[in-house]
Amino acid sequence: MKSEEIRFPNQNINLAGTLYHPEGKPPHPAVVVVHPASSGERVDPFYDHLRSELPRHGIAVLIFDRRGAGASEGSFQTADFEDLADDVIAGVEYLQTRPDIEKSKIGLHGTSQGAWIAPIAAARKPDIACVVEVSASGVSPAEQMNYGVAFHLEQQGFDQAVVSEVIRLRSLVNDYFRARVSRETAAAELGRFEHEAWYEQGYLYPSGELPVDITQSKWHYEMDYEPLSIWKRVTQPTLFVFAEVDEWVPIGQSMVNYQNATAHLSDVSLMQILGTDHLMRNPSGEVSEEYMNVLLDWLKSKLAISAS
Repeated sequence: MKSEEIRFPNQNINLAGTLYHPEGKPPHPAVVVVHPASSGERVDPFYDHLRSELPRHGIAVLIFDRRGAGASEGSFQTADFEDLADDVIAGVEYLQTRPDIEKSKIGLHGTSQGAWIAPIAAARKPDIACVVEVSASGVSPAEQMNYGVAFHLEQQGFDQAVVSEVIRLRSLVNDYFRARVSRETAAAELGRFEHEAWYEQGYLYPSGELPVDITQSKWHYEMDYEPLSIWKRVTQPTLFVFAEVDEWVPIGQSMVNYQNATAHLSDVSLMQILGTDHLMRNPSGEVSEEYMNVLLDWLKSKLAISAS
């Protein structure tokens, strides 16, 4: 495997990444990796399984620093999902200019938040070959966060009364960001509970730190993002992979929602990998071998790579 530092533009910003090449005679198929929310830099260990395994099986991999991270220009804090999808498309279009990449065999791999962004890119650019969706939440960010907070509180031993109280307060804060309640009302209610041991675990603002201008917050714009209707515009073969136990994604509801949202597509697979978590790790913290086998077999079939 060879690696190459590359840069590519998207309108007025430049993005930096690393292209990992397989051995063998080019041109090669390729995959562009779409970032989960917590892994903006290409050096993040989360990407190790992709940069090491995909090239071994004949697939080039582009992993780039998300805008505003690492050596990439721009600001993540002011970027919406559409902007981030544009960055992914710019990466695909860069690869399509290279003689060592098969321009008709470039797929996307998105995990968590990246699984919201990847279909936006795929819908805008129909010549993307295929899409892999790992731990894709089939509910809005606001609903997903409520699920995740409740999951963690229950894991820490808090009873249902506490969980219900936290979700009520989160709903109040969300309504503040929707401009349905005043800052004074939200802050006063938060102030009644911020001394509680569970308060910080609810990802709740301190009462005095609610943003004065909600339009300056990414949460204001993203909290009610609806991730299902974009699939009406997606035509590519798609693989959905879900964990056995996911701390951030309501698996059953998401699988049903995506199955319904993609019912018009002729080539969709939804799989749940036993013994895995949100990032496809097994109980020992390593990336699941079963997940890797599923991923590689599926990519080889969609990118027309002979078995190895």
